[in-house]
Amino acid sequence: MKIQLSILFTLLSGLCGAVRAQEVKGTVRDADGQPLVGASVYWAGTTVGDSTDTAGAFSLHKVKGYDRLVASYLGFVNDTLRVAGAEPVAFALRSEGVALDDVVVEGNLSGNYVKRDGLVKSEMISFAGLCKMACCNLAESFENSASVTVGYSDAISGARQIKMLGLAGTYTQILDENRPIMRGLSAPYGLSYTPGMWLNSIQVSKGVASVTAGHEAITGQINLEHRKPTDEERLFVNLYLDDELRPEANVTTAFPVTKDKKLTSIILLHGSADTDVRKMDHNSDGFRDLPLADQINIANKWLYAADNGTGYVITSTAKGYGGTMTVMTSFTPEGQIKQVKVTEAAETQGIGSKVAGTPSYWERYMDQDAGKALVLNQDVDAETGATISSKALLRAVNSAIEAYNAIP
Repeated sequence: MKIQLSILFTLLSGLCGAVRAQEVKGTVRDADGQPLVGASVYWAGTTVGDSTDTAGAFSLHKVKGYDRLVASYLGFVNDTLRVAGAEPVAFALRSEGVALDDVVVEGNLSGNYVKRDGLVKSEMISFAGLCKMACCNLAESFENSASVTVGYSDAISGARQIKMLGLAGTYTQILDENRPIMRGLSAPYGLSYTPGMWLNSIQVSKGVASVTAGHEAITGQINLEHRKPTDEERLFVNLYLDDELRPEANVTTAFPVTKDKKLTSIILLHGSADTDVRKMDHNSDGFRDLPLADQINIANKWLYAADNGTGYVITSTAKGYGGTMTVMTSFTPEGQIKQVKVTEAAETQGIGSKVAGTPSYWERYMDQDAGKALVLNQDVDAETGATISSKALLRAVNSAIEAYNAIP
């Protein structure tokens, strides 16, 4: 019996050795010895292969009749080695030497599309959509919009008014690059004074905006994005003439003022006129069907990009006395804590709120070094009687510090 077991063990050992001999292992690295993750290794002339792991290692079975092993990786020259035995194979791929200065990605943007950001659903009117109405002012730019209805509010002056959700435009907040405009007397006439070709896009949001923006946006918001001084398009010219012989001209030019392009500017010009060549009086009552109006608009914008570095704002959470505490921590380019703010907490009123709801306590974290984790009562003093809340805030800030230091 012992002899049979010995023979069986010898056969199994020989079989395992034969299986190991049928495997080829190795690594794929670059010229500097760094592992290439995801490189392809395969037998030439077959579809048998493997991909390298995070250490650049691979393992695959031998194929009878094939002994040339190929390693390939994007951006590197393929290498082929002849494998005779079961010795480990080491590939050292060299770069193809092709460097890209930049990559240009082109795409087509539809004129009108719906953008959903959480609960807020906005209709976007892009510049392509504005070009479909190549004439006109802001009021006439909504002709293809299903969210906004535009009609005449004054037949004498030709002023137009928008409607959203069936209510008049006074219940809609209009923003100029997120700044409220067109209040009071400017509300009925402001739509006609803004040239449509000065805009890059229009964002229209309904319903939920009234909750976030207040009583001025009962039916929603309309935000206007103008052309920027940093636009790559240095000169834009738009001309228009309709069947009533009413001409319009729009010219915008964006240009850098300094060589380093920190100071840029843009000039926007608009001119339109009613020539009255065709007497528009279809009912022959002696009154024009449309009022005569001549309009000239000139605007100049400047932008200075300060070279003061880039900071970071990181949101983190920690378990407090009454629940989860959410904290926002901002960091300066020099690696210091600029500001700490508790945005959400359920701490005990009175004692715990001294930490979670008191900006003067948050100021204790200002100018602290973000190169290491902070220690309570050494770097930052705990609030008397609110040790648990103080520790929760410290843990949240240290989590933000850890995330900040992990940024490459």
